[in-house]
Amino acid sequence: MKFLYVTFVSAAVATLLSAAVQTGAKPIFERTSPSLARMTYEREGDMVVLTIIAGGIPNGASTAADCAIRIRGLQGGDDVVRGEVVPWYSGTTRVTTDDIGPDAIRVDVAIGPDGARVTDYGAAAKLCGMGSQLDGLYQRISG
Repeated sequence: MKFLYVTFVSAAVATLLSAAVQTGAKPIFERTSPSLARMTYEREGDMVVLTIIAGGIPNGASTAADCAIRIRGLQGGDDVVRGEVVPWYSGTTRVTTDDIGPDAIRVDVAIGPDGARVTDYGAAAKLCGMGSQLDGLYQRISG
C-alpha cells in the first residue's frame, strides 16, 4: 500500500507541469530525490520567476501533500537567483501575503547548464506540510 500512495503523489506532481514540458516554452528542471519535484523558469523583464512543485518525502500514509511555491528575484552574474516567495494562485494552490507574513521568505537557486541547486531558507517549513522539502539538485529536462 505504501508504494501505491507514493506513486499517486508523484504522479500528481508530474501531471501538474506536464503541459509546460510538452510545449518546451520554459526551461524545466526535475528532482527525483528525496521526492519528485519540478521547477519552471521564466523571465519577467529583469526578474526571474521560478515555480517549484514538490511531492512530500515518501512516508506511507504520513506522506505530506504536494508543496508549491513561486519565487521572484534577480539572477546575478554568478547565475544565482536570489529570490523571495511571492503570492500566487494556480487553480489548485494558493499562497497569499498572509501566508508569507511580514518577513520575506528567501530561496536561492544556482542555475547551471545541466541543472539547478535550490537552497530553501524556510519556505517549506512555513508554507508546506511537515515532511516536505524543496532543497536539492534539479536536473534540466527541457528548455
